[in-house]
Amino acid sequence: MSRIAEQGLLMARQRDWRLFLVRSRKKQALVTDWRHQATNEKECLGFLLKRFPDRNWGMVVGRESGTFVLDGDGDDGLKALADLERQGRVLSETLMARRGRGAHEFRLVACPGEEVLK
Repeated sequence: MSRIAEQGLLMARQRDWRLFLVRSRKKQALVTDWRHQATNEKECLGFLLKRFPDRNWGMVVGRESGTFVLDGDGDDGLKALADLERQGRVLSETLMARRGRGAHEFRLVACPGEEVLK
């Protein structure tokens, strides 16, 4: 397992994120019951990473996980996120990532009992 993969799995486990495998370069889960098949068990994630090293990972988000994603897709999406902030809607401080093909900005927002936008 690569060092980057180990760090990613450790971060997921520390945040209690439940992960599942998705098809490479797609957002399609490899299992039909992904909400229930998703896991954060170290041994299971390690096995899946070794068995399917080139697959991508998905994460259970939404009310049941307490984590939501705002996706600024392309220049228009990034502008919309900036417009929200200019209107006084404060986006929570959070982890962010940019995707390789350009202007995707994902903001993972943990919301145990609080609003995503204030």
